[in-house]
Amino acid sequence: MKNLFLLIISLCIFSCSDDAPVANATATFPITITPAVIAKGGLTYNTIFTTQNIVVSNEADWTLIKNKFTTVNSNILNNAFTETTVNFSTHRLLFLYVKQSAGSGAIKASTIVENANNIVVTVQITEPNTTQMFNEPFEIIKIPASTKPVVFQ
Repeated sequence: MKNLFLLIISLCIFSCSDDAPVANATATFPITITPAVIAKGGLTYNTIFTTQNIVVSNEADWTLIKNKFTTVNSNILNNAFTETTVNFSTHRLLFLYVKQSAGSGAIKASTIVENANNIVVTVQITEPNTTQMFNEPFEIIKIPASTKPVVFQ
């Protein structure tokens, strides 16, 4: 009888399931990231930005970019930006930019995919039309913070 009792107790203990999430559970990759667009537009006759795609992960770099924008257009932060304050402990920014010679094209992140070792951003550039006005399109998007490297395609 004692053995039967121990057997029943053992079965109850070892057959119980715990539905609580595991703290070290691994994510299933790839994961599609939906960014928040915080600025979009075009700069005319711009000579201050030379890098096309930049990952911004700290306040100092973000302030530098905002200051460069205001040297081109003092009202651009009010007109083209939906937000200018970013919590870099929870988010980072991707600054997409294309330097074009003429026309009014556009740039955007068409997909952002987080893989096990990196984040891949597919950048879509719309070809400029035939206008003679110089335009350099940009988009600034906010994604969750990560230490993974960003690969632009």
